[in-house]
Amino acid sequence: MAPVPFSSKDGKGVRVLFVAQHPSLLSGWRSLIRQMNEDSRFIIKVLLCPFLHPLTSASATLHSMRQALIDENISFCTADAINPEHYRPHVAFLQNPYDETRPARFKSAALAQAGIRVAYIPYGLEMGGGAWNLKAQFDLPVQRQAWRIFARSERHKAMFAKYCRSGSNHVVVTGHPKFDNKPTEATQSLPAQPLFAAKSKGRRTILWTPHFSVTQTPAWSTFTLYSETIFETFAKRPDLFLLVRPHPLFYKAMRDNGHWTEDGEATFRQMLEYSENMALDDTPDYQSAFNASSALMTDVGSFLLEYLATDKPLLYLHHPEGLGMNDDSALVESLYKAAGTNDIINFVNMIAAGEDDRLNMRLRAKSEFLFGLNENIAKNICDIIYDSLHQGDDWSPAFDPSHSDSQLKSENYWRESTTTYLAPPEYYEKKTLILEEQLSKLKNIHSAIDIGCGDGKYSLQIAKHAKRVQAYELSANLVAQAHESAQLNNAKNITFIQNELDDIAPFEKFDLISCLGVTSCVIDSLKFIHFLQRLKSLAKPGATLMLIDSLSTAADQFAEDQSGYQACYRSISDYKTLVTQLGFELSEEILITEARERQLVNKLFIFKAIFSS
Repeated sequence: MAPVPFSSKDGKGVRVLFVAQHPSLLSGWRSLIRQMNEDSRFIIKVLLCPFLHPLTSASATLHSMRQALIDENISFCTADAINPEHYRPHVAFLQNPYDETRPARFKSAALAQAGIRVAYIPYGLEMGGGAWNLKAQFDLPVQRQAWRIFARSERHKAMFAKYCRSGSNHVVVTGHPKFDNKPTEATQSLPAQPLFAAKSKGRRTILWTPHFSVTQTPAWSTFTLYSETIFETFAKRPDLFLLVRPHPLFYKAMRDNGHWTEDGEATFRQMLEYSENMALDDTPDYQSAFNASSALMTDVGSFLLEYLATDKPLLYLHHPEGLGMNDDSALVESLYKAAGTNDIINFVNMIAAGEDDRLNMRLRAKSEFLFGLNENIAKNICDIIYDSLHQGDDWSPAFDPSHSDSQLKSENYWRESTTTYLAPPEYYEKKTLILEEQLSKLKNIHSAIDIGCGDGKYSLQIAKHAKRVQAYELSANLVAQAHESAQLNNAKNITFIQNELDDIAPFEKFDLISCLGVTSCVIDSLKFIHFLQRLKSLAKPGATLMLIDSLSTAADQFAEDQSGYQACYRSISDYKTLVTQLGFELSEEILITEARERQLVNKLFIFKAIFSS
């Protein structure tokens, strides 16, 4: 459906819908809702919408969101009382990019199909790395087809250009409107939250915000690494106060991952309640905790950037086996960093002494990582929306980027494939021997991923050298064969998954990334570049990347045969350059076979990840 038409000549305002789902995210909209309510150019409605998530109760969250709107005197309507096809706003703001958390009629695709322009302000100031996280931050359907995304900095917009399949033309740098919610001198002088404020008795307060990713596969949470040290340190420092504010999903994650029994949460809460110098903050809005604290200790997450705006000391709790950060990881150079327990103890002692030798570094970092701190960011967003509609800018990216016919034929060929063996048997025998020789040289492969695994022949070979293997394949037929082979070989450390290349985004990073004979079947150049970027996002620092492919010793060559097989044999020099530009170093290049008359070679490349995050 065509976008809802707008004309400033009819004297009517811009209709804006805010789809509100979670109270903890309200801070990102607060100043914008207030600004639009005061601006005669806009007519707004706030929609109370369920938040559907496996780690939280939909009813409890809906109640909390409703109560937060009531407490802040924000008028709202319920999802049952509105039909976006009848009330057709010009613009709809979504609170998060996860369409699965919303009822069907409020998903981004349904809104777009109704002609409603989707707008998105990232709910957090994203910092996490890894393939899944980069996709969630920049390349889900919401980000791909939004009419406008409002970015916190030029660095942030550059990440959309890098990771979003739609590019960055729909991204505008305005700064994040949550920084409009600055406390006044009057509010700062009042008890920010009576329960913990009274208990702190004026002591220097360190805020600690544990992440919920307490999974077996390390992500960002350092709670299981450092909690004992933190509690023991504060038990010995009655002159200081510890304020603990876990992520809202932390409690259920601790139970689901076996760190707590059923009464674990109650024990945790009682320990903090009975402590003389510790307290828990469970309030919906974290601003009171920010105001009351003298310093912050936090895992990878939004608070790394949000707390930067306070100018107070900030300790980044590093997980050595975790997922690391996105392209904003350079921020850490301006922060204090804990790579072990001694770093935490030293930071606590420093705060107690009132010292902060990194203050000037953080002040310089603010201008680079956070735009518009001294401006009315909400007003700037209002002006951009109104001016864009007034000028007739109805363009939105396509919901799904289009592919060439050759790319679609290639994917269909492999989707229906029952075999990957297209060369003479001696080729595969030589390939197996070379792989075995190179795999035997690799040490401490705790985790490996094999992309385009076919019938699992080489995945099983990798599994003999790795503790855990995830293997992905497009063809259901080949995945079934791979499962059967794994059972016959009693290979219990390998998991086979049917998935499209674009959707391979596991929630971890790997010591070994294997992609054997796949990239030449990625025909479209843009898809190929994004796929290489995905390979990087799967790699731990120091990881090994193994690629086998057929390449041209001259210019790019395209091949097609009667079976439907399609291939792009890229220039070998360009191929190696593209991979090394991502932060990999070529350590081995081994010829498997060649066709000199066609100027083609098939080689195994072994790269090492030389990036740090």
